[in-house]
Amino acid sequence: MDDNPKVQFIPPRPKPIERVGIYCRVSSTKDEQLKSLSNQISGLTRSVSRIPHFRIVDMYIEIQSAKGGTKRSELNRLIEDSKNHLLDVVVIKDVSRLGRDTVETSEAYREIRQARVRVIFDENGLDSSKDSNELILSVLEAIHQAENESRSQNIKMRHRQKAMDGSSGLYHRKCYGYTHNDQGELIPHPEQVKVVHQIFDWYLN
Repeated sequence: MDDNPKVQFIPPRPKPIERVGIYCRVSSTKDEQLKSLSNQISGLTRSVSRIPHFRIVDMYIEIQSAKGGTKRSELNRLIEDSKNHLLDVVVIKDVSRLGRDTVETSEAYREIRQARVRVIFDENGLDSSKDSNELILSVLEAIHQAENESRSQNIKMRHRQKAMDGSSGLYHRKCYGYTHNDQGELIPHPEQVKVVHQIFDWYLN
């Protein structure tokens, strides 16, 4: 076929390079969290490298508490760069990394998508170029709801376990009639204990 002068070979047009931003977040500088951050960065870098026309142009690394009052400067920078057309694609490990709750996640996602930037949640298998916004937002809400319920159950289990083994901090919280010794243990307060004794005497009488 190649020898036929009437046949002209037209090679496939290469896909244009797409500028990729990677967003990673952990909640503290503890060793296990920093290890998680390293795993996020290396895992997403490998995922992006498998796509020939993807090029990482920036990494947005956030170390922030999950408390609502903390500012997320890297997320804000990511959104601004999206609005300024500095990115074509944003890759995130999973939906829990983008926001601390369903509302924040949805708002951040909408702002990035309104800037016509593609969003990929690597582990969740969600891609805004393939899945509808409504589907992704409903999945975000469902995942966050499940995570919140799981987190609530874990907290209750930890409190219950600490109560059973006597390690709960509630046992060492200072209250009226008690004070702390040098070891942080509760001991009767020399003056207030008299009032407590009087209250019990009144009750018994």
